[in-house]
Amino acid sequence: MHLYKPEIINPMAKFDFYIDQKTTMWERSHFSVVAATEDEAVEIMKRVFSTGDEDIPEGGFSECETLYDTIQYLSPEENDGDATKELWRDSPGKNEMIMDNTPVPAPVTPKPINP
Repeated sequence: MHLYKPEIINPMAKFDFYIDQKTTMWERSHFSVVAATEDEAVEIMKRVFSTGDEDIPEGGFSECETLYDTIQYLSPEENDGDATKELWRDSPGKNEMIMDNTPVPAPVTPKPINP
């Protein structure tokens, strides 16, 4: 009987990598507002919308969900020229960035001097 041992037939090593990417994505926050009327509840939520977390009524926030289908990858141009994608070597005890997508500036060609 012959046992197949891939490590004997294929002595290649395995190397691990990962890619980090900067994205934008929508998040949905759910609220319940107790108010005398719907119009009053709308006004309360307008304040929450305008001022942020500090005006959330007691017990108003109920849950938050990430809308993964809205993910958009950013380009360096949309990120003030900074990298938005990085390739990393994933080694035990030593992760190392190999490259990123930072734009390389075009070489400057000197202008000829006219006498």
